Amino acid sequence: MPNPTNMSLLDSQQVIRSVYDAENESLDVTLVGTVSLAINSMEDSIAIANAAGTPLTINSDGSIDVKMEGLNAFQTNQVTVGTSAVQLTPTPLSNRTSVSIKVLPGNSVYIGNSNAVTTSTGYFLFSGDALNMDLTGSDQIWAIATSAAQTVAVLEIGG
Repeated sequence: MPNPTNMSLLDSQQVIRSVYDAENESLDVTLVGTVSLAINSMEDSIAIANAAGTPLTINSDGSIDVKMEGLNAFQTNQVTVGTSAVQLTPTPLSNRTSVSIKVLPGNSVYIGNSNAVTTSTGYFLFSGDALNMDLTGSDQIWAIATSAAQTVAVLEIGG
């Protein structure tokens, strides 16, 4: 069993392989130092519960019902970008968690985080390019282009 302090150097598949004992069909978990605990389906059971502590119900086929929560809110906009910097989200969505920007066909722009963005300092997006970013409402997104009337579609998602 690897030392838990070294696990950060492993990818998720390596970590899973390091705790799963295929020969005994069990999980082997190091708790503290050299103390370990082996869990297997023949001798142990594991209860998975929600945040309130209520155990999840296992269906007769072994599956579990999971409720996926939908988006709380989103908003879309199309912005015309020219040779002066323009803010792509001047009124950010409340509780925004991410933003997607797509450059419409035949257009190109440069993206930055302030009105100081230029065609020399911005992140270049070509016709059809899309950029997805995890950003809060306080993060600003600006764009500028080398010619007038470049169109960008913006999708903001809130939590």
